[in-house]
Amino acid sequence: MLKTTARQKKNNRPGKALSQLKALVLINEQAGTVRSMGAELLSKKVSEALAPLFLETKVQLFSGDIAEAFAKQEKDDEFDVLIAGGGDGTLASAARLVL
Repeated sequence: MLKTTARQKKNNRPGKALSQLKALVLINEQAGTVRSMGAELLSKKVSEALAPLFLETKVQLFSGDIAEAFAKQEKDDEFDVLIAGGGDGTLASAARLVL
């Protein structure tokens, strides 16, 4: 579950530049784009597109529930921004993480 900490509140204050934030990109490996483009190529393209915008960007493919995937990644590192990729179910689950 996303935690609202003092650090996150500080990092997400108005005026905080994206270039100072760490982003976690979780992409459902069952998504059509992953299957058609290939996981490695998609991960590379997403990383390249987002790298200039954020201080750090980690792209991770997952299967199953995005909440579980997020929890595993959050154990290793803290992120300021969560970007979800997938279908309706993935996006609905991601929305529940932040609500």
